[in-house]
Amino acid sequence: MPLLLTAVFALLATGCWDRVEINNRGFVVGISIDAVAPADDEEEQAADSQFRICYQIVIPGGQSGDGEGGKGSTGYSNICGQAASVSSFDQYATDKLSRAPFYDHLKVILVSERVASQTAGFADMLDFFMRGTGVRRSIKILVSRGNAADALYAQSPNEGLPAADIEKISGNRSSLEKLPATQIGYIHERFMNETSYAVQALETKDKSAFVSGSAIFDGKTNRQQGALDARQTAGLNFLRGYQMRGTIMVRSAGSRIGLNVYEIRSRIRADVQDPAHIVFKVSVSAVVSIRETTGAIDVMQRPIADRIQRDAASEIESMIEEAVYAVQGIGKDALGLGEELKRNHPRTWKKVKNDWDQGKNLLTACEVRAHARVGIRLTGTVDQTERG
Repeated sequence: MPLLLTAVFALLATGCWDRVEINNRGFVVGISIDAVAPADDEEEQAADSQFRICYQIVIPGGQSGDGEGGKGSTGYSNICGQAASVSSFDQYATDKLSRAPFYDHLKVILVSERVASQTAGFADMLDFFMRGTGVRRSIKILVSRGNAADALYAQSPNEGLPAADIEKISGNRSSLEKLPATQIGYIHERFMNETSYAVQALETKDKSAFVSGSAIFDGKTNRQQGALDARQTAGLNFLRGYQMRGTIMVRSAGSRIGLNVYEIRSRIRADVQDPAHIVFKVSVSAVVSIRETTGAIDVMQRPIADRIQRDAASEIESMIEEAVYAVQGIGKDALGLGEELKRNHPRTWKKVKNDWDQGKNLLTACEVRAHARVGIRLTGTVDQTERG
């Protein structure tokens, strides 16, 4: 019996041979990837494949550390350097740090527009993480206007880690001017399906990072082809029926009115009688509440409320039209219209798929007719001085 117990304990003891103590891990929570070579010389960029990569690493115990380029903030340190790939930079960081990089708690990957616009630059940079067995598919991906590394030095009144702050801003659905969070799992699906897509855009000003607008990618090359501004991104959210909440401003009944959007529903139908000129009919319904008014206006009166609903519907239709115009100008189907054809009109899709946003680019010849309906849930409270 003692020999049997000894054998059992010996087998169990070998189960932790590769254990790494938590204090010996370098927890990477944010990564930025910028281009080094001149933006106007793409051949040289592709040949040298030089990138400037930064890791934001948590410091155990909240001690302050010095990252390259300046003093790090309390609780984290940024380590930066040039490398030909994320793999080579991983080796560089492993050689330089006392704790090897550990990616299981990675929150955000920030890629600059210059890298995203390079031939295969975006896909190459993400390949390292898509293949990693310990990497979560919920990691947020954002395209940065300007230097992506600036966001890792941004200041936040709420979060100690810039990477954590950006992750929460990205996932905050209380803004119509940004897309739902773009996760690495979603992008991986687009890589595999060769479907064009949109990615959240990030900008850093005055040491403050904010998410607004979107970047448009070609599903074949995974290269950024253009961008949508905040208003056009709001139109994309309405068209797709993404459950984002936020505020839209409309002029109605001689007043400027702020409306909180609580709910969005969208339905897309396609008329495929002419495959060379497909007509999409988009029906959007939105539920709003009145948040703010200017001037003397009584929103409790039915004619006034009806007019606000009509004007809000017109504003939403205008946003959608601007989004469609911008996407057709870019020529890449970030609207998901091709997916609609593939799902509901497979025969037509089989005819046009090779020329949808490639080849003849039939996307630019299609027509999108948007119709919106708005319902007011709450009008808020107001005193008699506001009624005039």
